[in-house]
Amino acid sequence: MPIYLYIDRGTFVHRLHPTVKVFALFVMFWSVYWVDHPLALLPLGVLMAVLALRPRLLILDEPTTGLDYREQRRMMALVSELNRSGIAIVIITHTPWLVAEYARRVVLMRRGTVLFDGGVREFFAQDELLRASSFRPPEVTALARRFGTVALRPEEFVEWLAKFPLPDLGEG
Repeated sequence: MPIYLYIDRGTFVHRLHPTVKVFALFVMFWSVYWVDHPLALLPLGVLMAVLALRPRLLILDEPTTGLDYREQRRMMALVSELNRSGIAIVIITHTPWLVAEYARRVVLMRRGTVLFDGGVREFFAQDELLRASSFRPPEVTALARRFGTVALRPEEFVEWLAKFPLPDLGEG
């Protein structure tokens, strides 16, 4: 005999909200990927099932693998929203721009040993550590390091550059 549980409408909607967002993403990807890449949908289906359990922590291993840049941004927007809703997120990634733009803390490990544990900006300021660990910073960060600053996004670098007056080259 089935067991029925009563949940009021507000609680039901609140609990299902993250899952519905993932489902919407799933449907969007379905129309784009199903024909050529049916397995690309598997991570979203798994994420929907996990979110239905209302976890307090999500550990995502390479959540943007196999997605193009636009879908990577959508996936990370969803992950950011889940984090804002109170779910702690741990992301395992080798994608430098993802670390620079979305992480608040970096733990760099090699063979079970913690090589770095700290802030994102501090991490990308460690040129020798990055070189030794073969972790390339995002292009804008590498360029900013040559100027003596740490910019995690292009907008940051432009703001930093804007602080310096342009030289007067005179009338040509």
